[in-house]
Amino acid sequence: MLSEAPFIASSRTYVPIRFVSERLGSKVGWNQSKKEVTISKDNTTICWIVNEKKATVNGETVSFDATLLLKKSSSFIPVRLVSELLGSPVEYMANPKTVIIFEQK
Repeated sequence: MLSEAPFIASSRTYVPIRFVSERLGSKVGWNQSKKEVTISKDNTTICWIVNEKKATVNGETVSFDATLLLKKSSSFIPVRLVSELLGSPVEYMANPKTVIIFEQK
């Protein structure tokens, strides 16, 4: 169950990072002092600090056009970014407003 509801900001659908990452088979960690999320799945490790437009993916800095957000003590990320970083393509259906994640096994 979602800890917080998804929302749209700057034409992006934001979801709780733990919810979507764990559903895609990842482990999620939180470093309170750095305000950093670490997501690990298979051979992929993503470290992302709140309000940053860049993350470290397998030791390489990767820039994005959106930030990791903190809202009501949950971290949120655009669903497409985290899903595709974890190898799962995403499609958006405008009517009804629905995001579909295709998990790669």
